[in-house]
Formats: sequence, structure tokens, C-alpha cells
Amino acid sequence: MVRHSKYILSSAALIAFVPSILSAAVINWAPSTVITSAADISNPGGSTVHYAGDFNTTGGYAQGEDNIINGITFVRIDASSPGLLDSTLNNGPSYDSSYTPLNSGDGDLDALVDSHSWKSGNPTTADFTIEGLVAGRVYQVQLIAVGDQRSGSKDRLYEPDDGQGNYTTGVTLERELVQTTIGSFTADGSTQTFSIRSFDGVAGNNDPGLAGIVILDVTVPEPSMFSLLLAGLVLGSSLSRRRR
Repeated sequence: MVRHSKYILSSAALIAFVPSILSAAVINWAPSTVITSAADISNPGGSTVHYAGDFNTTGGYAQGEDNIINGITFVRIDASSPGLLDSTLNNGPSYDSSYTPLNSGDGDLDALVDSHSWKSGNPTTADFTIEGLVAGRVYQVQLIAVGDQRSGSKDRLYEPDDGQGNYTTGVTLERELVQTTIGSFTADGSTQTFSIRSFDGVAGNNDPGLAGIVILDVTVPEPSMFSLLLAGLVLGSSLSRRRR
């Protein structure tokens, strides 16, 4: 009887634990925009880089100057990068200077958008997992979409989910354009999942992927106890002078 009770407790603990593994916060995506310059790679003041990856070949990665775009240092990654970012991308990276001739004036940005990795399928979904997060902190994720102006590829559309499998964000990423979207979420654990699929899950929008990704910690620091005490002293002193 005692063993049976232990078994029940262990099962209950496991059932309670599984949802926490699978849970993910809601990602709020902004409307997609077109990248024209390095300033379009978001780097707000006070933020810290969690991860910045360029899906690129060794040769493509070497085309720029220092692999720094708008103050953010990018690392070269292949189709899947174990560690802080895992994905189900299974092809690439591929680099070709004719994919999207941006000519932005920043060689690193031009080389980044001229490369990408992708998930083969028509239609299909590419899944991503961001790792190493801290629960309660606010993160920003910027997707730098595949850019490919070749005929037969340029009309494909993709869409991200909201981190919970819902494709109701209204955001689309068109392959012909050099597009990007920025999402924000408050981590509810050490990982965050999201997906990018063929638009509407229909054939013709095959091979979803990314050219790059930037994940920033944008948590606004709370006032320290010392700062609060100092503010209180200043306010008290001001009120005391007024009374005199």
C-alpha cells in the first residue's frame, strides 16, 4: 500500500512537471518592415545581447568587415545551432550575392541578407527554441527573414506563430523583400519556443527559414533600494525647505 502511494505521488509530480517543460510565453509581434540599412537591426539603449546569429557560409560571413551590425556582433551559424538557439532547419546555409543585392553601405548586413538556412517542405513548419533565458525577464527577438529575389522563389510567404502554436499574429514575411519583424515576451522559464510556417499552411510557400536572428534582454531595471531611499531623502529635504 505504501509503495502504491509513492507511485501515485511520483506520477502526480510528473504530470505537474510536464506542462512546465512544454509551456512558452506569448510573443507579441510587430508588423513586418523592410530592411534598408544597419539601423533597422534593433539595438535599443540599455539592452544586452543574448544571442545574434547569421545563417551564413564561411565565405559569406567573411564578406563583411567585422560582423558587427548596428553595434551587435553576429556569430555565424549553420542550419541548426546547439546551445542558445536550436531549430529544425535542415538545409543550408546558402550564400549568393545575387539573392538580395541590398547595397546598404554595410557589408556585414549585405552579406547577412544574402544568406539563409531553411526547412525543406511544401508546405512545412520550422521550429525554434531559444535557451538560457531567465524567467521574469523581458526579451526582444528580431527575425531577419529569407531574402531571395529569384523568379520561382520571390513570391513565397511565411508567418510566425505567437509562441503557443497560434498563427493569428497577422504578420507575414515575403521572400522577395528583405523583411524583419520584432517580437517581445516575458520569459516564463529558461526556454522559449516559436515557429515559422508556410503561409496559411498551404503549398507554394515552401521552405521557410531565416537569414538571421537577434535576441536581446530588454528588461527595464527596477530602482534599487538605495535609489529609493535617496529619492525619499531628497523629497523630504525639499518639503522641509518649503515649510520654512
